[in-house]
Order: sequence, then structure tokens, then C-alpha cells
Amino acid sequence: YLSGLDPRLAWARRSSPRLNVPEGAVIIGGMQAGIMPMTAPSGWHIIGHTDVRLFDAQADTPVLLRPGDKIRFEIAGMEA
Repeated sequence: YLSGLDPRLAWARRSSPRLNVPEGAVIIGGMQAGIMPMTAPSGWHIIGHTDVRLFDAQADTPVLLRPGDKIRFEIAGMEA
């Protein structure tokens, strides 16, 4: 879960969760954003996708992000 979402982007959870939100989906639920680390159910809204793997049990460092890291979402091919 990622905090610090601009309040203008807040979006209440869906009334009915999706059963299979794909790994890498960029999602918003309330005042938080997230990236699905695996395919799983979610009641959050899908707003994009990333091919970046957040977790790889076989890697030397299996978890990509740590507490305190800052994440910035950008539209592919667009400069912010």
C-alpha cells in the first residue's frame, strides 16, 4: 500500500471486487494507491499497469521496495 496519494485522485472502493486483478496492476482504493504483487482479488480500481516485478523469491533481494521508498507513477512515453 502506498500513502501520500493526491486527495483529488481518491476513489472509493468498488462495490463488487474483481476476482482476478493481475500482477502489476496499478490500483487506487480510497486515499491509497498500490501495485498488485501477484494476481489476486481486489476491490480497488485499476488505473494502469507496470511490468516491474515487486517480489521474486528467487532473487538475491526478493523485495524491490522498502518502507520509506518514494514511488512516482508516470504515463509510459510521457515526461512528467
